[in-house]
Amino acid sequence: MRIGVSIGQLIYFKEFINKVFCEFKVESFCENDAFHMTIIFIVTILLTLISDPHHLYYPSMISFFTLSFGLLCLIFYNFHLMGNLEGNGEYFGKIMGKVDLMSFPMVFGITLYAFELMAILLDLRNSMHDRTKVNHTQKVSFWYAGVLFFLTAFTSIMALRDGTPEVVLLSLPKNNFTLFVNIIYGVGVIIAFPIFILPGILILENWIQPHKAIVDEEGKTINGW
Repeated sequence: MRIGVSIGQLIYFKEFINKVFCEFKVESFCENDAFHMTIIFIVTILLTLISDPHHLYYPSMISFFTLSFGLLCLIFYNFHLMGNLEGNGEYFGKIMGKVDLMSFPMVFGITLYAFELMAILLDLRNSMHDRTKVNHTQKVSFWYAGVLFFLTAFTSIMALRDGTPEVVLLSLPKNNFTLFVNIIYGVGVIIAFPIFILPGILILENWIQPHKAIVDEEGKTINGW
């Protein structure tokens, strides 16, 4: 499952960055599969050399800030659009009337995908100098991600309505700044790759050559799968 999610992430990056270059009419890189695959190959090979969760701190922080910056720019732009629209209350009632409770189980699948990093929490805990902070860090991270995802989806639907594009960041105005926003968002997606795939690699390594269990002060195994 981990490797499948990671492959899906690479496919998303390729499609996303291609649409960005085509939408902004950067003809040299639009539909240039060789260029896109070269980027993916170089970045993934270099990043998958990271085998210690502690060293994921640097790419994960870069990814955190670039992804957050892109989504926050979109959210503020959506609020700007909503301020210029009429009938926001009526439209909100309209979309709430379309809620299909029979599709509610899909929420669990989306949530599972969004928070797939739970598989690496034990290794991250083991790599922290102060393990007492792991629960607080986890709660803050989950709340931040949840609120950011909700605001991105809600404001996009309310601001763009029936014109919401498949890649919602492409709804931003076409200028050099928003091209920069889209590119660094793509950078954040590709840099997050090792965080997604590392749990799968560790599971495979342990299956091929079982490692010695690491236990905490309470005698509990903290690196087992």
